[in-house]
Amino acid sequence: MADNLDVFDFELAADEMARVNALPRHAYYHVADEASSWIFNEVDADAVQK
Repeated sequence: MADNLDVFDFELAADEMARVNALPRHAYYHVADEASSWIFNEVDADAVQK
């Protein structure tokens, strides 16, 4: 278990930090303000084929 704590015992060099800071800071996905209309459509359970 003590070995697991060693994961926090490291430092990044200046060039590594520069690479991290150069990563895009925008989201990789879009969250709509409102749910799509198909989410609220009622489903007829009898019509769904199993």
